[in-house]
Amino acid sequence: MDTAPAAKSEPPPSQEAQIVRPPMRRMHSDETERPSSAQRTKDEVDDEANAAAEQQSEDEESDPAEKIVDFDWEDLEARYHDAMKTCHNQEDLLMQEWDNLMNYFRIWASSGNEHETERTYAR
Repeated sequence: MDTAPAAKSEPPPSQEAQIVRPPMRRMHSDETERPSSAQRTKDEVDDEANAAAEQQSEDEESDPAEKIVDFDWEDLEARYHDAMKTCHNQEDLLMQEWDNLMNYFRIWASSGNEHETERTYAR
């Protein structure tokens, strides 16, 4: 009588439950090797170092006292205003088209409503 029958709501113990698995251990990035596709070659590292050195030397050679080439700000402003006029004209055309479509929809919706109202009076 020591062995009590298993409760009907509990499934019988499976073989998987009897297998003892070692606890999972989280790996650190130092312990894992990067895939070869993610590893940079020596040439790539050298190229990046050379590019950084060139950028630094250019920054050191530039003299803040040198005059910067003049920029035509008035031309930029004129081109900006021309582009904005074009956009506003296109927007106006779209708004006119929207207004026309909305008027058409209002006429369609009201005619259907009037037709249904007439039918209800006829009943």
